[in-house]
Amino acid sequence: MNTLAYADVEQKDSSMASTISSSFQQLSMSFGLASGTLVTQWFLGKVPQTDHRLVTQAIHHGFLTLAGLTILSSAVFWRLKRTDGETISRGTAPPPTVEPVTVTPSD
Repeated sequence: MNTLAYADVEQKDSSMASTISSSFQQLSMSFGLASGTLVTQWFLGKVPQTDHRLVTQAIHHGFLTLAGLTILSSAVFWRLKRTDGETISRGTAPPPTVEPVTVTPSD
């Protein structure tokens, strides 16, 4: 997805686009950490911190909930079309590799 973020950006604006994309990645990590903390705290609730079994179970529930949210959020990739990204690859396949030909003189 990172490569597709730059598909419609002009060459002169690529530095600014890279900075903005990096900032959004940092924000998304921050929101992920915050939401993970909130979900885990919700499962911890009033669990006594001395009961290791219940604490571990609550953390597992929080982790599995976040895993489910991550899987649901990946549904955005289903919206991609087969032609998305052609501006990056120019719609061409990589050139075939050519084996060098050795010419020997015939006598």
